[in-house]
Amino acid sequence: AIDSTIDLRAATLLHATGGGGYLSTVDGINGGFTIANGIIIENAIGGNGADTITGNMTANTLTGNAGNDWINGLGGADNLIGGKGADILTGGGGADDFIFVSVSDSSGQPDVIKDFVHGLDKINVAAIDANGADAGNPAFVFRGNSAFTGAGAEVRIIKNVTNEFTNVFLDIDGNKNADMTIRLTGLITLDAGDFIL
Repeated sequence: AIDSTIDLRAATLLHATGGGGYLSTVDGINGGFTIANGIIIENAIGGNGADTITGNMTANTLTGNAGNDWINGLGGADNLIGGKGADILTGGGGADDFIFVSVSDSSGQPDVIKDFVHGLDKINVAAIDANGADAGNPAFVFRGNSAFTGAGAEVRIIKNVTNEFTNVFLDIDGNKNADMTIRLTGLITLDAGDFIL
């Protein structure tokens, strides 16, 4: 897989870092490119490598695809989609949606959301079939910090006080074990309003 760095910030024209632009590159290719002052690019899609994708101050849709990606939305109300792999997601300023479309987006080693803001940002798992045994695509049920019931299609949270992170667990098949984990940096109190289920 080829790693790439995509930076959507335009040149600042200041005598400082970024004055001539922020360099975007692809491993194995000599050279790169920058974005001219005044140009706004809203969306970026990574590949199968470990990509680094940086947005700008507009509302970006940034997709990592496969690989262990680092995605930073910076300002604006961004949609961040890590895809497969253990991804590090930072929304930056604005009301950001962290979107998961498959259990494989955050299984094994979980994706990490670095700056989730309760009441502003959203964890969007609506595209995931919450219970494959039921017809259609039923929504998940938010359980708070209560245990899974065995019904499947459930989301619960557990705070790890020692290591200062909050785990979001999803049980799809009803075996009372997490089929998917999303990790939030910090001890964050979440409610159903923080999710798109």
